Amino acid sequence: MLYLLKGIQTEWIKTRRTFVILYVVLCPLLLSVLTFLAFALRTISINPEEGAKIPDINYWEMFISGGYATLSYLFLPLFIVLLNTMLYAREHQGNMWKHLYALPVPRWSVFGAKSLYSVILLAVSFVLFIVFLTIAGYLVDFVNPFYKFSTHDNLLGKHLTVSVRIFIGGLGIWAIHNWLSLRFKGVGVSMGLAIASIVVTPLVLMGESRMGDWIYVYPYLHAFKASGDFFKSDTLYNFVQLETIGSLCYFLVFLFLGYWEYSRNRHK
Repeated sequence: MLYLLKGIQTEWIKTRRTFVILYVVLCPLLLSVLTFLAFALRTISINPEEGAKIPDINYWEMFISGGYATLSYLFLPLFIVLLNTMLYAREHQGNMWKHLYALPVPRWSVFGAKSLYSVILLAVSFVLFIVFLTIAGYLVDFVNPFYKFSTHDNLLGKHLTVSVRIFIGGLGIWAIHNWLSLRFKGVGVSMGLAIASIVVTPLVLMGESRMGDWIYVYPYLHAFKASGDFFKSDTLYNFVQLETIGSLCYFLVFLFLGYWEYSRNRHK
């Protein structure tokens, strides 16, 4: 355990003055800004009949679900690819693997520290997204007061829950690209797979009625499916879902595969 903690500390020292930390902050901030602009610049015209009342709707549901749908479908795969690529870039470019293998520490601790540090950064980005998205919602009222975010419940409990669900759903994606970043020096293979997933995911969703539960074999759908449960109170708080189980299975398989690559020097 001590080796693991020291390894995480080493990873922090290696990245604290690099673009990695700024990247973890800027990406959720950018996504929050885009969600803010989508609502702030949106013009809604309502012409109710005489005597009718405009329904009092809590638009936080639309705001939060829209942000997380974009995050889980488009943002998450690309974010993970670049994050893991940057974390492994130093070892690949400088052939630092020989130095890591020469260290008087267990090999599992080196691989474990680097992987755990990457997951921690991913978790930090999710926490920042929760904060930024909530602030963005309140800022919308200054530009477009129609939504009345400041006078409605911000649904923080559901917000936190769906964030955790999506994070777990993204662990399978993270493990796949963690292995690819370890296995290949460049970003091409990992980025190509992420971009292909953006194209393939809508096609998989179109065939959901025919595929049934087999749709969860596709790992890039787990986080997106979790984001859709935001409107389903009966399943939102139930973490034992097919997308959760599928994501954790991919996580364990590719985490083991990554360690096998590292322990046998096959990635050099």
